[in-house]
Amino acid sequence: MLADYAKRLGLGRPTGVNIAGEKSGLIPSTQWKLRARKEAWLLGETISASIGQGYNLVTPMQQVGLISAIANGGILVQPSLVKKIENQNGEVKEEFFPKFINNVKIKPSTLESIRVALRDVVNSRRGTGRRSRLKDIIVSGKTGTSQVVKLEVTESSESEDKIPLRFRDHAWFVAFAPYENPEVGVAVIIEHGGHGGAVAAPVAGKLLKEYFKYNPLKNRAISE
Repeated sequence: MLADYAKRLGLGRPTGVNIAGEKSGLIPSTQWKLRARKEAWLLGETISASIGQGYNLVTPMQQVGLISAIANGGILVQPSLVKKIENQNGEVKEEFFPKFINNVKIKPSTLESIRVALRDVVNSRRGTGRRSRLKDIIVSGKTGTSQVVKLEVTESSESEDKIPLRFRDHAWFVAFAPYENPEVGVAVIIEHGGHGGAVAAPVAGKLLKEYFKYNPLKNRAISE
């Protein structure tokens, strides 16, 4: 069930973005482990998979699609890097429009619970994504830390500064805004950056601030 919903939300397969060489990532399942590892799935692995640990592999493009689907009610959209192509005279030669991949059937009450939790990650006193807050707009998001090597390699070091850069964790943060009537999603990964809340969340906050600076909400603008 967990792997099924993950795949419905765009994980474990290419998003279809218009660039070459996109990776599929990996969402593990009992069938995958039997086929790839010749081993049975362990109950504890479901817990690890549910929080993104274990065998999971995802891309930033997949993550921004997932967080956007959570924000918009379950609609998964194929991303595109090009909005339109114009000639030297400014005439539109080709225009690209959103392509809907899937309508993920999730109970509205479940989606709302997730959105409230994501809002609190950024806006509650103990939220790990506090550094992505904006003054006038409510941001909702999730921090993450992606291990690069097995724990014993990093735990043998007394402090993070002593861990070789190539072994340090990746810092993740995904977000959407505004909480009410969302219109933009963002995914940030800082390779070997460490903790998502400390490193990736501030970058996401700056990106969102710039977005709303040039796309202000009605009667609302980001303060300088």
